[in-house]
Amino acid sequence: AVNPPIVFDEGSNANQADLGGDNTIEVSISPQGTEITITLHPTYQETLYKDIALIRNLDTRAYNVYIRVLTPLSLPSSSSAVLEIRSLAGALIASVDLLSTGSTTSIGSLGAGDVWSIWVRYTIPEQSSPPDLTSATLRLIYTPSSETPP
Repeated sequence: AVNPPIVFDEGSNANQADLGGDNTIEVSISPQGTEITITLHPTYQETLYKDIALIRNLDTRAYNVYIRVLTPLSLPSSSSAVLEIRSLAGALIASVDLLSTGSTTSIGSLGAGDVWSIWVRYTIPEQSSPPDLTSATLRLIYTPSSETPP
């Protein structure tokens, strides 16, 4: 088998302090680097987590990259949660809804040796009851051609 050319990697805030006490932003990457589980400790209003993970192109050619949410975040109704794919300079490239599952989101073309940063932004209304923690699991899908995965 060929090693995956596109992989998840830890960002600068992976496994660092999260909201409340001794909580951490938990980032768990599969052995081949193609799936990631992110666990957060939600609170009210808007929260932003910067650079919790990376998407790296380890190959010498560009790939079209997609993300599929396997397990969505579990937040109260009227909440929103998005995974933001950003350049290392901070420019927004694409957004993925973290509250729904099954759909595949096109992120764009990642050049040879390039890296994107993953941020998470969510909003929880004050009158709701957020869970103590919630996790999302994501899968990387990539292709060197222009085909769209099912």
